[in-house]
Amino acid sequence: MPKIEVTKCGGNAEVAIRRLKRLCDRLGIQKRIRALEHHVKKTTKQRRMKDAARKRSLKRQATLEATRRSTRRRAR
Repeated sequence: MPKIEVTKCGGNAEVAIRRLKRLCDRLGIQKRIRALEHHVKKTTKQRRMKDAARKRSLKRQATLEATRRSTRRRAR
């Protein structure tokens, strides 16, 4: 569990809260809590992972094609 000392933040509680929130975001605590909040079936989780992988692949292909097109235009 992350800890933030208020004394190190100049005694300002608002600054300490902001630092704590930022630290929790970096560590991915909120994502983990949301993931554990509801049970997800294994097949559903696998399908989501597969869809995300497909989306990443398509995005990677699109960026490669865009760079190829732009380099072709410059060569002419």
